[in-house]
Amino acid sequence: MNKSMLVATEGCDCSGKSLLHTLLVNSYTTLDPATDQSTRVVSGRMPGGTPLGAAIRKIFKDPSMKIDPVVERLLMAADSRQFMLDVVEPARANKKILICDRWTFSDLPYGLARGLSLEAIRAAKANTPVIKLDIIFLVVPPWACIQERFLGDSSRAKTPCRLELDSKYRKRVYDLYAAAAAVRRPPGVIKGAMWDRARKCAKHVIVIDNKNM
Repeated sequence: MNKSMLVATEGCDCSGKSLLHTLLVNSYTTLDPATDQSTRVVSGRMPGGTPLGAAIRKIFKDPSMKIDPVVERLLMAADSRQFMLDVVEPARANKKILICDRWTFSDLPYGLARGLSLEAIRAAKANTPVIKLDIIFLVVPPWACIQERFLGDSSRAKTPCRLELDSKYRKRVYDLYAAAAAVRRPPGVIKGAMWDRARKCAKHVIVIDNKNM
């Protein structure tokens, strides 16, 4: 019997997490027809995976906005709660495979990098349903690769994100993801279809299962 599966790709901006997400989603459309599960796959993103989330994402990234760090986390919490209700819970109920670009995991590095405490970040998420993933694919390439991609991305130059304008902030976020990768590396070799897919799609991938979170 098919079971639901919740998977997310994580990493800082320009890490390659969105590319990995796309490759994982697309990989289901190339399976043997006899085992095709493409109809079971749901692609999601956080923030912006619902109509409300898309509006929040636009406000959050607007370089003309000055937003307090606590308000940032409250905006992300609103996005997360709506996404859980509108996308995640139906996917689980219908035994879908949800592959999401980001998860609530990102609240920690992005919140801590803005100077918030763990308590403040958790308080902002107080009304967000806690739903653990089956797998997180954490993508952490070298910082030099991040910088090269960021500086070479013409679309970011045309429509810069509010927080990406601060290079020191981007480096703090990266360092926190790198630290998370170092302490959450799972023991031994993790096997399974999703790990095999990710290993073929990206070089810098670390798997985090919910037992280690």
